[in-house]
Amino acid sequence: NGLFLLMEDAMQVGDWITVGGISGSVERLSIRNIRLRGGDGSLNIVPFSSVTTVVNTSRDIGYAPINIGVGYKEDVDRVQKVLQEIFDSMKAEPEWAAQITGDFELWGLDQFGASSLVIAGRIKTPAGKQYGVKREFNRRVKIRFDAEGIELPYNYQKITIDPDEFREAFRPLEPAPRKARAAIAGPVSEDGVAR
Repeated sequence: NGLFLLMEDAMQVGDWITVGGISGSVERLSIRNIRLRGGDGSLNIVPFSSVTTVVNTSRDIGYAPINIGVGYKEDVDRVQKVLQEIFDSMKAEPEWAAQITGDFELWGLDQFGASSLVIAGRIKTPAGKQYGVKREFNRRVKIRFDAEGIELPYNYQKITIDPDEFREAFRPLEPAPRKARAAIAGPVSEDGVAR
């Protein structure tokens, strides 16, 4: 297994990979195992005998997935226009232009979520740059949406109360008739004292 994967050039030292359910940066390769340094600093040694699939996010290209949720009252066309403008502003800056290798693939309204409309797309980047590009794009979305008054919703529950049922449930109680009150108090003597 190890020899086959090494000959196929499936990974190299420095690549960020996922094997056997563990993700990390490749520190060392041998015919027997892979040494991965996890994002939390942990060292993971994965034997090639347990590797069936290798996910390598450090090769050739990357994509920054864009999934932006907005309130149901928002104009989707206007939101898409603002997202395109945010991308264009990033692409116009040399620092970010070097980390973006394609146009903004804006796919449009992707889902009707529980509390939001989800607009999806992606940005093509060099391998390994997709995470930084996505974080910067999201930062700019928050700033711009705040300025434009576009709602970025959060999960909430909406409770609807039927007014008639509400009135019936909280209707003031009517006082009991006098005879009923006397019956509740018990028998009364001639002098009016309850026994």
